[in-house]
Amino acid sequence: MTKADLLEHILMTLNAKIQLLQNDLEELRVELSDNTKSTAGDKHETSRAMAQLEMEKLGKQHLESQKMIDLANRLLNASPSDTAQLGSLVFAGNQYYLLGLPLGKIDFEGKSIFCISLQSPVGQQLLKAKVNDVITLPIGKARIDLIY
Repeated sequence: MTKADLLEHILMTLNAKIQLLQNDLEELRVELSDNTKSTAGDKHETSRAMAQLEMEKLGKQHLESQKMIDLANRLLNASPSDTAQLGSLVFAGNQYYLLGLPLGKIDFEGKSIFCISLQSPVGQQLLKAKVNDVITLPIGKARIDLIY
């Protein structure tokens, strides 16, 4: 497993999510346009309001996913370092952590990778750590074995 392969996988996943969000938004636009032609009174207004709320929610998810894509692209071009930093893939305590891309746990090539924010408690522990440093993770003390 390489960090570049992992980030490419993440980018593919995020792009697929954006495509689904765009499809859902388009369906809602069509539904909203069809509802405009209706004259069913309160039911019509409730349906329009719910569709508008759903569109706002999907719009926020789309924006957030696009931010994650932009960040993943930046991390793809980040230079390697001996110190854990934004974009580092760290192996510590028998677990992989990708720093700076808060997507949660993902599975890649048969391994679980925790994609975490630098502001998270684990992210704070890992930030600026070096190979062989011992840090405190939720699973207990762990030694950093590798930094990609």
